[in-house]
Amino acid sequence: MSARVRHSRTSRKSRAARALAFARCGAILALVTTCARGASADTAAPASSPEANARNAQRAFDEAKDLILRGQWAEACPKLEASHRFEARHTTLYRLAECYEHTSRPASAWSSYRAAATAASAGGEARRAEVATARAKQIEPSLSYLIVAVKDPPTGLTIETDGAPMAPSAWNGKVPVDPGEHTVTARAPWKAPTIIKVDVPPDRSTVVVTVPHLEDDRPAAREIGPTTGLLEQRIGRADTPPPVDVRPPPSSGSSPLRPWGLTMVGVGVATAAVGAVLFVTAEDGGGQTSCAGTCLPGAIMMGAGAVVLAVGAALFIASYGGSSDGSKTSRVSPLVVRF
Repeated sequence: MSARVRHSRTSRKSRAARALAFARCGAILALVTTCARGASADTAAPASSPEANARNAQRAFDEAKDLILRGQWAEACPKLEASHRFEARHTTLYRLAECYEHTSRPASAWSSYRAAATAASAGGEARRAEVATARAKQIEPSLSYLIVAVKDPPTGLTIETDGAPMAPSAWNGKVPVDPGEHTVTARAPWKAPTIIKVDVPPDRSTVVVTVPHLEDDRPAAREIGPTTGLLEQRIGRADTPPPVDVRPPPSSGSSPLRPWGLTMVGVGVATAAVGAVLFVTAEDGGGQTSCAGTCLPGAIMMGAGAVVLAVGAALFIASYGGSSDGSKTSRVSPLVVRF
């Protein structure tokens, strides 16, 4: 009974150690892949199902192996990164370290070898852990380092290297980086951010970047006036922006009144013409003109046509006055108030 209990406790400790090791490897690899350059768009998010993650991880790993066999290491690295995101395996980490090593990223390869050794050791793969550790030691002499020097940091200072947050414990210390251009960003509340670009040569050098004093990102408060008791408002001074033209953009076509006026003029002319024809041709049975037939309708149509013609002419004339949409034009100066 005691042997069974002891075995159960040992298994639980082994599983816990393995889970902790994989968690550490995941954190290390997250930093490595963020700093690594040349990542492609083949970065699908892990699925919710462990079975689906395992299938996707194996498929990406197999695709990477095919690319490696053809010597296409640069194309294989993103596949291995995706495979590790789907499912953390020390074999994937080892292959990824080899890929980084073949693409001139020694710092990324060194970190991946160390992560693979930790994961293999937690999984009981002592031999593979030794091999990964030995490869990391071989690369270590060729590493280049970046030191982010911070003096008198303001409250709330945060630093990012290539978009990845840098822990305060790593400030003023040597951090292995791949050769090439790197970006250091410093931010703090109420301070203007500072972005520094630095080029790290591939000659086992150490580059030091000093974070400068961050300038204030807000205007200083004005003194309280003795009479108004309010903060001074900076209105209409030399720093006031120029007046803003709020006129509507010019219309691409003519006034909307113009086509209506032309239409009504045409209708009025046509109606009056038809009425005139009916009035003139009105005759009685003896050949004499009489209003007993079409005389009265013709007169009505001539009158209505004249009215429509007059309204249309008025609209056409009005279309040439004012703006196209009847709005007024004004210019205003914005009010600038700074505290």
